[in-house]
Amino acid sequence: MSLITLENIRKKYSGKVILDGVSLTVQKNEKVALVGSNGSGKTTLLKIIMGIESPDDGRVIVPKAAKIGYVSQSFNDFYNEESDRTTATAMAEIDSIESRMREIELEMAGTTDQGELSRLMSKYDAINARFEAIDGYAFEKMLQSALSGLGLNRHSLTVPLSRLSGGEKLRVMLARIIISRPDILVLDEPTNHLDIKALDWLEKYLANFKGGVLFVSHDRYFLDRVATRVVELEFGTVRGMKSSYTEYLNQKKVLLEFHVKKQRDIERQIKNEKKIVQTLRHQRKISAFNSRLNKIEKLEVQLAEVRKEGAALHLGRIPSGVLNMNHDIHVSADVAFAENLGKRYGERVLFENAAFTIKGGEKVGIIGDNGSGKTTLLNILSGRDSEFIGKASIGNWIKYGFISQDVIFEDESVTVLDKLIQESRAAGDSGMSRKEALEYAANYKFFGDETSKTLSVLSGGERSRLALAIVMLGRPNCLVMDEPTNHLDIYTKEIMEDAFSRFRGTVIAISHDRYFLNNCVTRILAVENGGITVVEGNYDAYLNPGESGPADPETNNGEAARRAKYESHMEKLKARRIAKAEADRNAARLALEEEIGGLEDFKEEFEAGMNEETTYEQYLDYQEKVKRLEELYRRWDELEKNQAMD
Repeated sequence: MSLITLENIRKKYSGKVILDGVSLTVQKNEKVALVGSNGSGKTTLLKIIMGIESPDDGRVIVPKAAKIGYVSQSFNDFYNEESDRTTATAMAEIDSIESRMREIELEMAGTTDQGELSRLMSKYDAINARFEAIDGYAFEKMLQSALSGLGLNRHSLTVPLSRLSGGEKLRVMLARIIISRPDILVLDEPTNHLDIKALDWLEKYLANFKGGVLFVSHDRYFLDRVATRVVELEFGTVRGMKSSYTEYLNQKKVLLEFHVKKQRDIERQIKNEKKIVQTLRHQRKISAFNSRLNKIEKLEVQLAEVRKEGAALHLGRIPSGVLNMNHDIHVSADVAFAENLGKRYGERVLFENAAFTIKGGEKVGIIGDNGSGKTTLLNILSGRDSEFIGKASIGNWIKYGFISQDVIFEDESVTVLDKLIQESRAAGDSGMSRKEALEYAANYKFFGDETSKTLSVLSGGERSRLALAIVMLGRPNCLVMDEPTNHLDIYTKEIMEDAFSRFRGTVIAISHDRYFLNNCVTRILAVENGGITVVEGNYDAYLNPGESGPADPETNNGEAARRAKYESHMEKLKARRIAKAEADRNAARLALEEEIGGLEDFKEEFEAGMNEETTYEQYLDYQEKVKRLEELYRRWDELEKNQAMD
């Protein structure tokens, strides 16, 4: 059964096409993930579904009786104080009835008078009937599950949203929607501000939800666990498949590889034909010249069709690119430490007796529930909080850069380029020239007009990239970050994560991004249960503590030393194999280049000299050499692809 149907939705803003004929459906029991880069129109599409915005063309069909639960990024969308009062009234009635039922139960337990007992039982039955009529038992069960899962209490649902913080607003809105028992859920970034515990609960709730779900998220771990179908919105159009996000992305990569090869083959044919045309023109062979021109036109039409096909498949939107964070880094043996570390606020203990050491080059992820003390730990290590028990700090010999979760610049009126020039001067040298600043900005994906943007108009993702660019001007050997992948779209996240993984220094980062914690982190510090748990490995190692991890140094020092020596030996062998493979590839590339060059020269000369005196044997030799050339082209492409994968 279709719960949401979109037919040919079109929308423009200031002459720019945002949605260009979008059609899709959401069926019962489907969890449809709407993905795409920032600015692609995802939020606009959800607002059109909810009637907050109107399409220029097309229509939205939702069954009249269907109840929609909607969570937006902007808490002003689809929200009014009436919803506050409705939720508060419903909860107050249920609480009042439950309280009265408990009172009557106590009265019945305390009386021996049969007449009084009969009267109380009649009264209890009437109140219980009312409780059942408003589905109080199911409501209470769902309410308790939602409150516990999202880290809320009953009082938080009766407080007007205007009095809550951003994170509290999102969790309260989710809880209110869930207990309203909708048929359809439309969720715009529901994972923002949720800690890992709440994310896990929401994933399980959505997996068991029997209605239809259309949601936008940049959390790849969440996408893989929830989505039954992925729909990508890019260039105003949609494309999708029934799969997880990872499966969808892998399919796109396979298609891209095939598409690129197909396009290169046509481009190579066009290039060769144009060379022949030039030769025929000089030889004034008009008939052959026109024939070749016609062939080029057909190939160019074919090439245009292939490019159009690639755009329709959204093959231009596969995470790619590299942030240049390379500079000479001295990796210290020790970077940060904690001994007998404790922190409390009044009677509340965040952690105590904590101890750990962070080594140079490690990638450390700090995790924990909201309010557990993660940011406090980061502030202690970086010297921003001195009120604690024990010892803890980043070594004073370490040059580190700090990036907060919400990036705010002192002067928001300057441009990206001017900010980089200012900060380069403050970094201790003469500063960058305008040309150097433009080149540096490009390393962090600021191109062209983007460098002329004032800081006040930057998106959250752009602020994060600029903050990283500024920090890297100081050439740090350690990065300390609070939620570094927040506000980033999926494509930018993967580019940033690749940069953090390649960074030769140390990374210490608070994160709720489980994909980041699995793919970029080598060690976990979990702030939990009044302490700090140290786990060697990534997030999966934290979830499955018995499956991996180093041997206990107290009981198995000899084995640990032998294993360390073995692993060091294997790393050296691996490095040698990589170096040999690279040398072999370079040699193969030079040989290929030499043979391809010779055959291309032969082909060009033969085609230029073709005439009625050319023998059949010469044509056969020509065909064999062309086949050989095509084979070398394929080997060259394969060599380039393998190098890119390495």
